Amino acid sequence: MTITVFASPPLPPAARGEHFGAALRPEIEATWDAYASLFAAHGLDERLVHDVGVRTLDLVADWAPGLAAEIAGIACGAALDLWRVAALNARSEVLAHVRHPLPGECSTAVHLPGDGPPRTIQTWDWCERMDGVKVVWQYPNDAGRTVKTFTEYGVLGKIGVNSAGLGLHFNLLQHDADRAAALREHREEGSALCCHPTEDAPLQDRWRTLLTIALDVERGTLTYHDGSPCTATPQTWARL
Repeated sequence: MTITVFASPPLPPAARGEHFGAALRPEIEATWDAYASLFAAHGLDERLVHDVGVRTLDLVADWAPGLAAEIAGIACGAALDLWRVAALNARSEVLAHVRHPLPGECSTAVHLPGDGPPRTIQTWDWCERMDGVKVVWQYPNDAGRTVKTFTEYGVLGKIGVNSAGLGLHFNLLQHDADRAAALREHREEGSALCCHPTEDAPLQDRWRTLLTIALDVERGTLTYHDGSPCTATPQTWARL
């Protein structure tokens, strides 16, 4: 599968989101349909998804108004209800309402050599039906720095790096004491593993490594392989 690489011109957050949404409207609509199906398969009704999306957007607006404006811009450009795009950006918060444990996701490794810059790699382990939602987005931010991020259609960002030398990986952790929350916390894990689905698992629980991402914070580059590290060869990596 060819992964879309999308570049936005210098724009303020709301306009950048609208530009992204308008250019990728069919893909964002398909991503919403895929997640709506996933939510329903886990017994989460539309009212709950709506409420989580709206509540999360309100909290984001208080915390980072520019991000909320960008989400609203995506919804405008893609001609989707704002709550649906908000729910896409809050899909982990929505899935926190699933009553049974979800499969584990994503592993990150960070190498800190004594004589060079750090090297990092992460697997994106997620539901198989989301294999078509992947996009790499590059844009200049308000501070004039170039941002390169792997994300999903309609979602502001995930794993990425900027030209200031800041790289971000994150993993969603689960705990027996978890409850649904509006802003999730992530931390880095110290191993990189290939995730393969259990063959007899229901479709919504069939998770595998859909993408592998490596960051070079010194050069500000993002390198990715469409699949797990187990299937990577020197020729299958693409660099942005």
